[in-house]
Amino acid sequence: MKNLNLLLLLLIVPLFGVSQSMYYVSAENGLFARSAPDRGARTITKLHYGTKVQITEQTDLRLDVLDHGKKISGQWVKVNAYLPYDTIEAYVFDAFLTNKILEPRTHAKFDNVTVALHNLELWETEGQSFESKRDTLRYYAELGVSPEEKIIVLKPQQNYKRLAVYQAYETSLTVMNEGPHCDLIDWKHYQSAWLPLKHIEEQTYQTLSYSQDDWSEFVTVDMDDLKSAVREHCGDGYAELIKSLKTIDYPAAVSISIIYLKVIMIDMDDKVIERIIAFEIPMGC
Repeated sequence: MKNLNLLLLLLIVPLFGVSQSMYYVSAENGLFARSAPDRGARTITKLHYGTKVQITEQTDLRLDVLDHGKKISGQWVKVNAYLPYDTIEAYVFDAFLTNKILEPRTHAKFDNVTVALHNLELWETEGQSFESKRDTLRYYAELGVSPEEKIIVLKPQQNYKRLAVYQAYETSLTVMNEGPHCDLIDWKHYQSAWLPLKHIEEQTYQTLSYSQDDWSEFVTVDMDDLKSAVREHCGDGYAELIKSLKTIDYPAAVSISIIYLKVIMIDMDDKVIERIIAFEIPMGC
C-alpha cells in the first residue's frame, strides 16, 4: 500500500506542475512574442490581452522595463501561446502574465480613439495599408466568434461634445461544398441600416445581435447571373453544384459576411469624425 501511495503521488505531482504553468496575457495593449529572449529579437506576433499561454521554460534572464513611469521587473520565459487555428512557440516577458483567468480582449487603436472589444479575440486581416487603417480597421473572426452582444468601451484621446456608436451588417452569397466554400464576397450584397448601440454607461456600449432572418436577408438576384458569377470566381466545379437551382437554395446560401461598427465623434468645433471597424465573419457554416 505504501508503494502504491508513492506511485500515485509521483503521478499527481507532474500533472499539478503542468496545470500551474497556464497563464494569461495581462498587458492591456498586448504582449510581444519574440523569437529569442531579447528585446531586439524578431517579433513573431503580438499576443492580445487574455491570450492563454503555457510556460515551458524559465530562462532566468532578468529584465526591467518602465510601464507608464513604473519599474516592472521579471524574466524572459519560453511559452506555447494558443492562438486561433495555431499554437506558436516564443519568448515573452513574464511580468505581464497572470494565472488569473482573463477574458480575451481586442483593442482597435485609431489615432484619436481606442475601442476596447471585450470577450473578443480577433486578428487584423492581412494587406491593410497604414493609410486605410486611419479610418477603418478590419478584423477576421474565427469560426464561432461574433461581435454580437459584446461590451465595447471607447477610450478617446481628447474630450468630445458627443460620442456615439452604430452597427450594421452585410450579407453575401456562398456555395457550400465538402471542404472550401465559394464565397462571393466581391459580388452582390445586402447592406443593413446603421442602428445605434445600447449605451450602458459612460463610454460603454453593448453591440447588437442578429436573428436568422437578418442572416438570410439579401437582394434580388437573377439565377443566371449568379451561376455566371460562381463560374467566374470559383470555377466550373462550383458552377456545376448549382446548375439546376431555380432559387437560392442548398448548396447556395446567404450569410452575414461582415459586421460593422461605426464610431462617431463630434469635437468642440462641431467637426464630425468617423472611424469604422469591420469584422469579417466565416460564411456557410
